[in-house]
Amino acid sequence: MKTYKKILAAFILNIAFSIFELIGGLVTNSVSIMSDAIHDFGDALSIGISLVLEKISKRKYLWLCKIFYFRSFNYNYCFNNWFHFCYSK
Repeated sequence: MKTYKKILAAFILNIAFSIFELIGGLVTNSVSIMSDAIHDFGDALSIGISLVLEKISKRKYLWLCKIFYFRSFNYNYCFNNWFHFCYSK
């Protein structure tokens, strides 16, 4: 559970920083700061997905493992490859 807590801390810090940065961008009326905040929200989304997949990977077996014969730690690898394939164009 040590890894889960570290990823959770990174997720919370990233969300908090993004919110403060978005508020600062709105107060100063800076489009570049607001766009960076939106970029940071995307990073937080990636960390959140990793958080969910880390939780799933701690399970012993899933029903997909019986069908496709692979362990659950491969889900994160499969998701990242799918994500980069779909959104890299």
